[in-house]
Amino acid sequence: MMNLGKRGLVWALGLALAFHIGVSQGQAGQITYTGSDASGRAASVNFNTSGSNLIVTLTNTSTSDVTDPTFILTGVLFNITGNPVLSAAAATGNAVIAAGSSGYIDTAAQPSTDIGSEWAYKSGLNFQGQAMGLGASGFSPANLFGSGNILGGPAVVPEGTAGTAPDGLGFGITSAGDNLSTSNGGISGRFIVKNSVVFTLKGLPAGFDPATSVTSARFLYGTASDDPQVPGTVTPPGPPAVPEPSTIAGAGLAALVGLLYARKRRRA
Repeated sequence: MMNLGKRGLVWALGLALAFHIGVSQGQAGQITYTGSDASGRAASVNFNTSGSNLIVTLTNTSTSDVTDPTFILTGVLFNITGNPVLSAAAATGNAVIAAGSSGYIDTAAQPSTDIGSEWAYKSGLNFQGQAMGLGASGFSPANLFGSGNILGGPAVVPEGTAGTAPDGLGFGITSAGDNLSTSNGGISGRFIVKNSVVFTLKGLPAGFDPATSVTSARFLYGTASDDPQVPGTVTPPGPPAVPEPSTIAGAGLAALVGLLYARKRRRA
């Protein structure tokens, strides 16, 4: 009876350890801000994590056709508690056209999916109450982003030009409902994404939870700092982040240790 009790205790401890590892590593949530206006603009931005990386998914959710450059989504501003020092996560892959989305020039689909050389990230902005942001344009006259803030990545041809980004409307995000054949002169000839881009930034502190730490968001359209802007509001939170593979492996190891120890005690 004593050995059975000890084996049960070891099993309980092993399972508790596995559960603790899974919870402590996978408890961070995510948060989504959405915004829209009476003219038909609509957007969403989701903040999630992967290890110490912040994953930002920016989407133009409008169902309207876009014939005006001020309906192209070209940036998002946000606040994070504690103002962590974030930067491009790698030499490439910092701004990628999301799965199911594509880049176009007029109606011609483009092969490029990594557009980090055309988007910028900057902190310390202090613009419209927001401290951090991602942008495909400079947004004069406030000049929110410059060439020194580019995320980095391969040159995008044919429209991308080294050293000039972020500038103009190119590489902005058009709506989900855009009819690409109706673009006017301000949009025609520009590389436009329909309709979502995923950004990766590194530098999150341990235990970071977007659901509690990302406190606001604001969507930017067009190319000027006085072009339309839409404030974001929080939508219901999503499910907790899926544990990393290393977490699952750790949980399995903890359970295995419990099993082996119990067998050893049984044979003693």
